[in-house]
Amino acid sequence: LSPWAGERIGLVLRLAGSEENVGFWSSPRVTTLPKQRLYVLMILEDALRAGRLSLYGHERETSPFKERLASGGVLFEHAFSQATRTRPSCPSFMTSLYPTATGVWSFRDRLDDRFLTLAEVLRSQGFETASFIQNTNAGPAAGLHQGFDHVWNAHSMGTQPQQIYGDQVLRWIAGHRDRNLFVYLHTLDPHGVYDPPAPYDAWYREGDPGTEVRPLYEKLDPDWVEQPTREGRGRLYDGEIRHNDARLESFIEELDRLGILEDALLVFMSDHGEHLGERSLWIHKPPGFIQVLHVPLLMVHPRLLPRGVRVSEPVQLADIAPSILEIAGVDVNLLPLQGSSLLPLVRDAAFPQDDRSVGVSEEVTSYPARRGPMLRASLFFDRWHFLRTEHEDRELLQIFDYVADPDELEPLVSASLDPLLQRRVLGWLRRLKAANLAIWEQTTRGGTEEVRFDLGVQDQLRALGYIE
Repeated sequence: LSPWAGERIGLVLRLAGSEENVGFWSSPRVTTLPKQRLYVLMILEDALRAGRLSLYGHERETSPFKERLASGGVLFEHAFSQATRTRPSCPSFMTSLYPTATGVWSFRDRLDDRFLTLAEVLRSQGFETASFIQNTNAGPAAGLHQGFDHVWNAHSMGTQPQQIYGDQVLRWIAGHRDRNLFVYLHTLDPHGVYDPPAPYDAWYREGDPGTEVRPLYEKLDPDWVEQPTREGRGRLYDGEIRHNDARLESFIEELDRLGILEDALLVFMSDHGEHLGERSLWIHKPPGFIQVLHVPLLMVHPRLLPRGVRVSEPVQLADIAPSILEIAGVDVNLLPLQGSSLLPLVRDAAFPQDDRSVGVSEEVTSYPARRGPMLRASLFFDRWHFLRTEHEDRELLQIFDYVADPDELEPLVSASLDPLLQRRVLGWLRRLKAANLAIWEQTTRGGTEEVRFDLGVQDQLRALGYIE
């Protein structure tokens, strides 16, 4: 439209078709092509526990490609999810608000459309936006279609890693690469059932079957496993991680052939981790021990981020949206964000003074009432994890040094028994929950949307183990 700069003009939109058809315009925009392109690719592998990646020190070579990828970017050694489940976790990092503030607590909740998502902000800045999701809890059923021009789900693309890292996504990117892009990819694996294809099942088939026998569990064990063991499940889980790593490598190679990578911001992450038999716990339900909250986080851009940097300070998934917006040149000062941009930490090895000192995870799926007194959450400060939860039918507050004790096997007894510290932690959690509820009530005007699932969505949620 530059030939008409400074003039008042009219745009006429016409639709031609037979009389029985209906046409409508949905949020039309007029944008210019970017002077400097930015392709934001947010890649999430569901239920991926950081400690099972060789990138984070796991004994099996589960992530050789991600290790090479990290050498060209920034790896966050201690990143924590805001929830142990996909349903509350994804709205949290898409809005940079804690779960008690988004109002998405259970599988009946969806994000109210009065909240502002990362996709909506980027779309308002001229980005073409697309979401490719294999988990129902990360899509329209959870209110997370907001801001996306294009949405694909498991119905349209399948549930295997090769389908989300495949031709459909690559064709879309190639067809829109003249624009700035925000692409969100949400793969289902290594979420249970743990069933990697050959040759990625070799750790299971060729290894020691293990001695810690477990009863069959349909949410984790494939049909062909006759006698599950704790060790066997771990090997199959690792095999799925290795399969994803190989598929991601092929995908990134194709992006390179398209000429995308030189202008791409890659954000690799997960929504939560996974219990693998520790304390006799499985899958990713509360309590929020580190196994279900510590997630991988890797950011790469060839020009805008340093190479080969490892950040040891604790960060949270709520920090991702502010970081992306700062890289995209969006002023975030007027946006309601509870996370902080990670760029000062990447550049200067520290957050600005008083900018953020505590990371938060919440066990909202266990809350029976929205305004009830229950307080179950984690606080991450420096190297300490303060965990208020219920385990083995009793309420507890435990404190761990997750740097010295990365599997959180030994709570700090003296700190856990300190009554003053207990009161301070509980008081902090109580004030945080009250403040978050105020955000939710002010944004939604006190309302809530309860989702009624159609039978197809119910079947998907049941297959994933989210409903009985």
